[in-house]
Amino acid sequence: MLVNPTIDIALFSIAVVAFGRIVQEKLGSRKILKEHQEKVKEHQKRIQEITKNKDISSLSEKEKNEVQDLQTQMIKGTQEMMGSSMKQMMYTMPVFLGVFWVLQEFYSEAIVQLATPVPFFSLVEPFPWITGIQLYSSTNWFGWYILVSLIISLGIHIVLKGIEKIKG
Repeated sequence: MLVNPTIDIALFSIAVVAFGRIVQEKLGSRKILKEHQEKVKEHQKRIQEITKNKDISSLSEKEKNEVQDLQTQMIKGTQEMMGSSMKQMMYTMPVFLGVFWVLQEFYSEAIVQLATPVPFFSLVEPFPWITGIQLYSSTNWFGWYILVSLIISLGIHIVLKGIEKIKG
């Protein structure tokens, strides 16, 4: 334990979120993902234009080839994006698992008191297959980690979006 469980777990969470964002920016830019999504939308729109009110068998050879080319381009783009995601996972997963192991080992007994009640999912007794939402004023290390990670991730996203809008 460095300071106390609340601060320690929050620091781990901040570090992991920052690391994840850095890896994401280095290996798979959001701009590239957005460009790919736009291309896919354009391809899908074009395919719909070609096949509008037509049966596949009634398409001309030229139309069939164009549809096939568009589908091939969409598949290649998707494969590239999946490859980028896999690279990101190869770097981040060992760090995440290592941090979770450390937190479990050192803070498994820690109870973090929350400043205000926070809604979390919970099992509804006596029906464990039904989940509900309850307000909690304390949580364990995992709940605190998730809560801090969520808040930090949203904060970073808002700041980066603001910077992006300022740059134009």
